[in-house]
Amino acid sequence: MPYINNFLVGPIGLGLKSLTWTENPVPDEEAFRIMNYALSHGCSFWDAGEFYGLSEPLANLQLLSRYFQKFPDSIDKVFLSVKGAFDPETHRVHGTRECITKSIKTVRETLKKVKTIDLYQCAAIDPDTPIEETMACLKEFVDSGDIRCIGLCEPSVEEIKRAHSVVRIAAIEVHYSMLFREIEYNGVKKLCHDLSIPLVAHSPLAHGLLTGRVTTMADIENLKKHHQCNEQPPSSTFSSTLPCIQALKELASKYDMSLAELALSFILSAGRGRILPIPSATSYDLIEASLGSFSKVLDTYQFAEVVSCLEKTLPPPASPNSEPQVTGGCSSMC
Repeated sequence: MPYINNFLVGPIGLGLKSLTWTENPVPDEEAFRIMNYALSHGCSFWDAGEFYGLSEPLANLQLLSRYFQKFPDSIDKVFLSVKGAFDPETHRVHGTRECITKSIKTVRETLKKVKTIDLYQCAAIDPDTPIEETMACLKEFVDSGDIRCIGLCEPSVEEIKRAHSVVRIAAIEVHYSMLFREIEYNGVKKLCHDLSIPLVAHSPLAHGLLTGRVTTMADIENLKKHHQCNEQPPSSTFSSTLPCIQALKELASKYDMSLAELALSFILSAGRGRILPIPSATSYDLIEASLGSFSKVLDTYQFAEVVSCLEKTLPPPASPNSEPQVTGGCSSMC
């Protein structure tokens, strides 16, 4: 299990986005049940966002504020990661001092300063602001105690190196799943391993494609209707990956796993304790199903069989920068 800023987090984290970034946010009673279940089963890393709401951008943080006020004993048990500095109207990330200062102030005030921001990261890399300036600004907030450590979201290899030269990077969030393995080709996974930076894998269930619940084009359109469309898999992705998904379902059945359990177990095995998947859930049943992967880690042979299946049924990135660095498989929990 990885440590982030000297905090031992469980092998699987919890993404909170789907609780509020929807036309019909999950009611508090059900949301709190999901959060408490996850925490009681070792999911201590929680991923939140300053902008994770449709009608109310601050809905995600407001949910957390209500939760921590109702369950104060959970405050010190949760490692809270927050993405910010994102303008939901323009869909732009701003890594300037002015915007970061405003963002951190908003997050702290919305949380009512009940819970410290354990890890803060801009929602993406701002192409218009030198990353060195953004990191230097965030370091000042670490020094002042407003945030405890700094992360990066979807950086390139070069951006990681530049940021790392300014400040210690506690974690890096990337898109990673069985269906999206870009970090194995672009050098990010290898560099983070070399620098001992834990990776946090968002969308480990591929926006529902690896849950078994998305099986038709109509399911894709339903996701687009109820969520931000740019956060959902396009129909072309579904059609091109359908043969792979079917093959993975067969492997999951062979291993006595659900497809979701296989998807999360693959990441746990590939990361060997250095990659933390953060699935999200909109119901108690879904989070309960996801956490079944705790006890179902792939052995070396099974992991190799999954990799072979992926290589046969899913094309690699069009222009990979390097050969894939895919290793993993273990007989016990990492």
